[in-house]
Amino acid sequence: MVFTAGTSVAVTLILSLFLIISHLATFTRPKEQKFLIAVILIVPVFALQTFISMLEKDATFYCEAVHICYPPFVAFCFFNYLVSCLGGYTSTMAYFRVQTPSSELNLVERRGCVVQQHEIPWKWFCSEWRLDDQFYGKVNIGIRNLMILQILSTLLAHFLQTMDLYVADIFNFSTPYPFLRLGQAFITYLAFYHLRLFYEVTLQQLQHVRPMFLILNTIRWQLHLGLFSMRFQPRLTDVD
Repeated sequence: MVFTAGTSVAVTLILSLFLIISHLATFTRPKEQKFLIAVILIVPVFALQTFISMLEKDATFYCEAVHICYPPFVAFCFFNYLVSCLGGYTSTMAYFRVQTPSSELNLVERRGCVVQQHEIPWKWFCSEWRLDDQFYGKVNIGIRNLMILQILSTLLAHFLQTMDLYVADIFNFSTPYPFLRLGQAFITYLAFYHLRLFYEVTLQQLQHVRPMFLILNTIRWQLHLGLFSMRFQPRLTDVD
């Protein structure tokens, strides 16, 4: 089991390192590539934290902290990568100004302005965002704040653990663990929801990044499923 897991992690690290070195060797578009490298790192980071948590039970809490905090950071980096692909803030605003109402993109006209409608259930709680600097600011600040909130939730978990109030991997609703984990999963979902709104509006200009966005969506769903599967994850230290 150790050999199989170690081999998989080694292959993942080699392929990821090769891809990162390829970008560094042709670092001709730093505004885009620096964010792209941060996105690529999600694969080796997740591989290492999973392998370490399998080997060492005492490190599980800190591995989970990385597992929880990194996805919102990736959403933030990918958002900035998309903006860089569009040519920066000014070019993005120019692109928004020429957009027309579209049912496919949930864009409608309100009082002479094109606005972004939220999907159910968010349309019941959130106001519509004008497709201008308001939309850009909501997505940018939203992802940034969610990233900070995820870090604070992890620090809260660490504080509760020091007080013996947080027991990881015991899904008991009489403890803070399930509520905190559900909240952290919800924060990750919101971060990727903001990112998806921005990506869908700019889809026509960003067809070349569609495969990467689909991969990120796959990772997002793995995170949601992992919320419950972490409780049953076997560890090598538990095997006689």
